[in-house]
Amino acid sequence: MSSYVMLADIPETDRCAFLNSLAKRQAEAEGIPATLPAAWNRPHWLPPAIWPQDASPTNMQFETISDAYWLEALSGRVSVAFDQNTVFWGDQGYLRVRVLRPEFTTIPTGTPGRPPKGKQLIEGEFQCRAAANECKDTLEDEAQALHAWFKTQNPTADLPTQKTIANNIRTPYRQWRAQRYPTK
Repeated sequence: MSSYVMLADIPETDRCAFLNSLAKRQAEAEGIPATLPAAWNRPHWLPPAIWPQDASPTNMQFETISDAYWLEALSGRVSVAFDQNTVFWGDQGYLRVRVLRPEFTTIPTGTPGRPPKGKQLIEGEFQCRAAANECKDTLEDEAQALHAWFKTQNPTADLPTQKTIANNIRTPYRQWRAQRYPTK
């Protein structure tokens, strides 16, 4: 059974990981197509400040929002206003965005023959932390932080060990660290 959740209902701590799941087609979102007034018309790579009361719906039927849209949201080209249930790319976007989330009893990893350990959720959270430069100074500390986050956010899921998390994020962590602290 599936249920709709409005963007505003997504807890702030889950939002980045949730955008990742939308971009990876692990969840679906839909909204009412809308445009902003011509005065708002800016290049599509510059996100506008979103004021839903200024947007005009192009029709009143909900339409599925493509995963390409969410990929652009991850790179910051789409303005996602969770609290206003809106997403816009330039002057085109969606109002009253709602998300169809299947209810899982377990969290699949996509790895055949392995128990679900939430690998994709942890990778998504790591990507969000890396993008915000919120990672810890050592791989072990970062794995510990992600372990604590996963335990808090997914209490019914099978919990991976800190070593497993460290092994799974080792390469992207090194890339983040090299970018954050370049050698001269």
